[in-house]
Amino acid sequence: MESLKNLREDIIKEAEKMEAEMELITPSGLNTEDYRVDPSVDYERPECILVQEETGAPIMTKGGLSLVLGPPKSRKTSLCVALTASLLGKPMLGLRCADEADADNMRIVFFDTEQGKGYAQLTCRKMYKLLDWDTAEKHDRLVYYDLRPLTKEERLEVVVKAIERFKPTVIFIDGIVDMCKDYNEQSGCGEIMDQLLKLSGTYQSHICSCLHTNKDGRTERGVLGAMLKQKGENTLFIRGYKGYSWVEPLDDGCRQKPFSPFAFTLSEDSALPIPWTGDTTEAQQETSLRKIMHYTEAAFSNSGRAELSNKELQTAIMEEAKDNSEVGLSRNNLFRYIAKMVDINFLRKVSRGVYALTTDETLQQELTFDDNSEELLS
Repeated sequence: MESLKNLREDIIKEAEKMEAEMELITPSGLNTEDYRVDPSVDYERPECILVQEETGAPIMTKGGLSLVLGPPKSRKTSLCVALTASLLGKPMLGLRCADEADADNMRIVFFDTEQGKGYAQLTCRKMYKLLDWDTAEKHDRLVYYDLRPLTKEERLEVVVKAIERFKPTVIFIDGIVDMCKDYNEQSGCGEIMDQLLKLSGTYQSHICSCLHTNKDGRTERGVLGAMLKQKGENTLFIRGYKGYSWVEPLDDGCRQKPFSPFAFTLSEDSALPIPWTGDTTEAQQETSLRKIMHYTEAAFSNSGRAELSNKELQTAIMEEAKDNSEVGLSRNNLFRYIAKMVDINFLRKVSRGVYALTTDETLQQELTFDDNSEELLS
């Protein structure tokens, strides 16, 4: 009798255990316990694969996402050419492979949705030239695809198949917006993001996407842009000026240590990216203004109010910027910044001495500076 009683108790315990385990299983068969974070276990951190030499700031990690964001014709593709060469063992623009011994093991797949085969080939040949490769031979360490002739659905099919085949270390998608039907539609953009996250996680590939800004020249485009920046570890913001391009981190677009801004131009003989050694005052002025715009948005958001007086706004901006010594704010130059933000329609005057954010982004003009704009840095 005792043995039967013990057997019965064992069966009940086993049934209770099975029932408890079943409660952990989702309708699609996933065990929720597999995704629980255990604080007692040391998990591997993402491995850095591209760094800025001067600061040691990580630019890319295995399995991560990043975004190259900029207005049209700001030389986003040329920046990607430099990033590609740096990853494959040819340091450029102060960037290099994190472990130079791993450079020979790097494999990159580049998807071009915009240029067409003729111009895509020119870009591919630039990369080969930087790497001292013979263009008479194809290299599996750098695979370049022209996806312009395809439909959006076909582009995604080719991307998935190529990644499955080559299992690259880094993937560039130059023109990510051409892979979704509507960059402002939540579910469609969500599906693209799910694919990117799945591919990057499965193959531990870093995926770098290129995207145009909105008409304001500073914010990411639509729902797709917001998702890419939110999920990414780095946003490389690029703007073109007369003779050069300026690359900087966005304040809310870096998950780790932000890199230092840098400038580059294209060589006259071969149109290859090279460091810019000329004056960058205009770019630095716009960088400072964009930082102030970021602090201004935070000031309104944290105040919980739609309108702030001039004094309240200045105090709130200085509070947001107090840990950033680079901006060097004073009441005098902050007054000029506020006037500039009104001038470009980022802020609007509600009444005398009272301001509100301009919510309609289509009204925000592209940032421009007049001849007296150096006063902002004084």
